[in-house]
Amino acid sequence: MAWIYLLLAAAANMAANTLLRQAAQGVKGREGPVDIALGLIGQPVFWLALASAGALLLAFTMALRTPPVSLAYPVVTALAIAGLLV
Repeated sequence: MAWIYLLLAAAANMAANTLLRQAAQGVKGREGPVDIALGLIGQPVFWLALASAGALLLAFTMALRTPPVSLAYPVVTALAIAGLLV
């Protein structure tokens, strides 16, 4: 079961990174952290990115019940990187 959670964590990681990239593109030209934060809050893609990050944390936490972090973290990271490169 841990492997399923690791795969879900990797998929959520890819989604969060892709969506955050899209959200960052939407605040180009804004200056200062407050202006950028206000710009992000108004974007639905930003909220999807946050939901994906939450799913990542939940899936990774569930996966860590069995394998050690020294195995789980590289697996999730490698799968996410490979998925983003494809």
